[in-house]
Amino acid sequence: MLADRLGEAAGRLRLRLCADLPLPWHRFPFEYLSDQGQSLRHRLYVVRHVPRDAGPPTFPACRDILILDLWPDAERTTPTGERLFVNLINGLEAARVIRGHRRVRAELARLDLTAFAALVVIGHGTQTDDQPVVLESGETWALPLERGLPPLVVLAVCGNDRFNLFDYGQKLLAAGAQAVLAPLGTLDAGPTDQFLRAFLGTWQDGKTAAELLWNAQRQPNSDHSAGRLHLLGRAELHAAPAHAPADRTDADLAARALQDEEALRALIERITLRGFQRDGDL
Repeated sequence: MLADRLGEAAGRLRLRLCADLPLPWHRFPFEYLSDQGQSLRHRLYVVRHVPRDAGPPTFPACRDILILDLWPDAERTTPTGERLFVNLINGLEAARVIRGHRRVRAELARLDLTAFAALVVIGHGTQTDDQPVVLESGETWALPLERGLPPLVVLAVCGNDRFNLFDYGQKLLAAGAQAVLAPLGTLDAGPTDQFLRAFLGTWQDGKTAAELLWNAQRQPNSDHSAGRLHLLGRAELHAAPAHAPADRTDADLAARALQDEEALRALIERITLRGFQRDGDL
C-alpha cells in the first residue's frame, strides 16, 4: 500500500502517525525502507506523535527565537579554526542567545518561555530521556517544563539509537510544545551549526517546520545533522501569522467557503481527515 501511494505521489509523501498509535509505530524506520531497490528516505517523510485532530496549529503571536547554548567553550573552535555556534542570530530579528550553563539556569528561572516562538537547545547529550543534556561541569540537565514551552523546540543535542530523544520530545509536547525536532542518534557539530544557521532565518520568514527540515535534508553533508532529525507533533507549524487556507479555523474556512474555492477544498479535506481518524473509514 505504501509503495502504491509513493508511485502515485508526484513529490514527497507524508506519513502522519497519530500520537495514540502504539509506540512501535513511531519507532519503526519507515524512511529507511526501500522500494524496488531504491531507498524511500528522500521520497517519504514521517511525522510522528501527531495530535489526533485535523485542525491547524496555534500559531505563535511573535517570531522571537531563544537559543540556549550549552556547548562547552573548550570545544568551540574546530581543528580547522571554525567557531561553532557563534553569531547564530546575525541578521535575525527578535532573537536571543543565552550561553553557558550558569546563565542558562539563572535566566530560565525568570523567563516566560511561552513568550517565544521557538527554542533551540545546543549541547552534548547524555543519551537518556530524563536529563538529556550534559553540562560542561559534568552535571546533567533538562528543560524546566512546569511553566510551558514555545510552539517549536529544536534539540541540537546528541541522542542514542534507542529513541531517548523521541521519548523526551513526547514530554516536551505534553508540556506545551506543538512541534519538536529531535535527533535519532548522534549529530556532528559542524554540519549542525550550518543547519541551524539556515533553519532559523527561514523559520522567521514563515516557512513550516516540515518544509524547512525536508529542504535541509536534501543538502550535502546533512547525514549527521538534519538527516538525523525527526519531526514530532504538528508539521504545519510556522512562525508567521496564518496565511494559507489550511492554517485557518473551521469557522473561518466555513465563512470563506462560498466565495473561496481554496477554502472550500481545505475545509473538505479537514472534515474528511477528521472523519477517517474518528471512524477509520472514508
